[in-house]
Amino acid sequence: MRKYEYITVLGHNTIRLPFSELKQYGPIISVSSHKHDVQHIDYVWTRHEKDLLWFLQQRPSPVDCVTTPELYKKYVFYDQVHSFPPISPQFNLTLDVNTDDQTLALLSALGLCDKRILLVGYDISNPRVLKDLRSVIMLHPDMKFYFLCNPPKTKQLDYCSNAECILFKDMERLKND
Repeated sequence: MRKYEYITVLGHNTIRLPFSELKQYGPIISVSSHKHDVQHIDYVWTRHEKDLLWFLQQRPSPVDCVTTPELYKKYVFYDQVHSFPPISPQFNLTLDVNTDDQTLALLSALGLCDKRILLVGYDISNPRVLKDLRSVIMLHPDMKFYFLCNPPKTKQLDYCSNAECILFKDMERLKND
């Protein structure tokens, strides 16, 4: 898989911003619940075989899928199927079947990105998802994380020096960062 300077991670929450507009901020990796508008999604994280097959059947071209090592072994001969990136040993997350797809999509984005990750529609209402997000942010101090939201801004990431909450109306400035 190719490395990018910037990447956008789409979470579970719906957004009003068209994906074509969001694509201007870099490639998009999404959780598999975004089965619409796939022509603007570059990667999708999925752990379910039926979703993987659905994305592989999209035309004019299939979406690149990042998946579990077990599914990757089964679909290794497809160029559009990639295995979940390896996790470094100092990583303090407990990854199991209960790990949220948003967290796994974010970890996949880390394997694809060098500088900046935009979190769009990322649902942090679950305490475990929020804890995992904070852990990821703190373990990658050289990466800049932008959490995009509508007013009011969340204060959940304020103590993370490499994370910032940005309102959708102010996101135009990210094109120049």
